[in-house]
Amino acid sequence: MLSQRFINCDELDVAEQKRLQIYVEERRSRLASISWFMRVFNEAIARETNYEDQCTGRFWGG
Repeated sequence: MLSQRFINCDELDVAEQKRLQIYVEERRSRLASISWFMRVFNEAIARETNYEDQCTGRFWGG
């Protein structure tokens, strides 16, 4: 919600600005991390495959 308020040019107090900066730094580090990207990417594929196969767990496991 903070990012939406920032985009809409709403005023943020000092605490909100600091919290938003923490979020931004976290997102930047994740975007720069290929391992984080692959984990999220594989999770999405696994969830879709599990849904289609009506099972749980990692889709490439037995």
